Amino acid sequence: MGNTGEGSVRTTVSRMAYVDNLRILLSCLVILFHWGMTYGVPGGWAYADEPVEFPWLYFMTLHNATCQSFFMGMFFLITAYFTHLSLERKGRERFLKDRFMRLGVPLLVYGRLVTPLTSWIAWGRAEGLSYLDVALSLRAGGFGVMWFVEAVIYFTAIYVVVRAFTERLRDNVAHRPFVLKDWHVFAYAGAVGIAAFCMRLVWPVGRGIGVLGFNMAHFAQYIPIFAIGILAANNKLEDAIGLAQAKRFFLVALGFVVLLFPAMFVAGGALSGDVEPFLGGWHWQSFAYCLWEQITGHAIMVFLLGWARKCLNGQNAVTRELSGAAYATYIFHPPVIVAVAVIATPWAIPPLLKYAGLAPVAVALSFAAGVLIRRLPFARRFV
Repeated sequence: MGNTGEGSVRTTVSRMAYVDNLRILLSCLVILFHWGMTYGVPGGWAYADEPVEFPWLYFMTLHNATCQSFFMGMFFLITAYFTHLSLERKGRERFLKDRFMRLGVPLLVYGRLVTPLTSWIAWGRAEGLSYLDVALSLRAGGFGVMWFVEAVIYFTAIYVVVRAFTERLRDNVAHRPFVLKDWHVFAYAGAVGIAAFCMRLVWPVGRGIGVLGFNMAHFAQYIPIFAIGILAANNKLEDAIGLAQAKRFFLVALGFVVLLFPAMFVAGGALSGDVEPFLGGWHWQSFAYCLWEQITGHAIMVFLLGWARKCLNGQNAVTRELSGAAYATYIFHPPVIVAVAVIATPWAIPPLLKYAGLAPVAVALSFAAGVLIRRLPFARRFV
């Protein structure tokens, strides 16, 4: 798709309704991922209620571990794909202006407004503080879930610079159809797993990097998959995954989730509550988890891309509204789900019932917030 004109780019985008449907799915998983942290799944989150007890907590942890293996990587893949198409269509100057509006402004709004609001709902209100008190407090700093947007800004800037220096070379390269073989996926996922293990010797899971707030343990996947998204847009790699291959990788992912994860969980001593060896360092548990995570995650991505392209490539009025609001939902879901959890905290019902019963409410209200925010004047220019 190297030098595709505006008309053909629009045609390409318009026939990819399945990508918009995948955005809805991924947004739901992000909300449920953080909802699980509210009720005991390991990981840092703005608010914690009484945790769900074992064995149900195991299944919640399995859900979050499976989501972590692919959902943010898939967001980077999709974002990179449309980053390339947008740059091709708009040109560098207009593209950079648009990126500032779509990435920079929401990032600033989140840091100055949404993070303090989430913190006020989570703990400031209970401490008798006003929203302004919390906003001025150092305890309510940071970009939270918008680390993803922050990373996309850096990745995009690097891509624009690299592209400027390699444009002539890129135009002279012949683009050939690519056939994705199963062993390509396994070899690539294994290499990323080894890279993740090496990175976690320095940055274990959960350890941020300076003021950036990046959890570098997962960037061994995010960095190369952003590059793959660029290549996919430039070479039509999205056409390389067939439905039969997608189904094979579904079975691979299912086996890794249902069989290998519990085996690794038990053999690694996690039943005793000691999960530290899985998070990084010179431990076989960390190496095994990195390989499990990357093979599982890439198998799920191949499945979703191949299956959705064939079976989920259509939209109605509702799904168009939801996919359009996916970005706003991602940005504003933290204060929504924290508010739901805070309201439910005094309820004298088991945590498992809160987690399971209110999960659909948390998802629905988050999307409702996204839809309503996009209807504000000028909001669609930014989200």
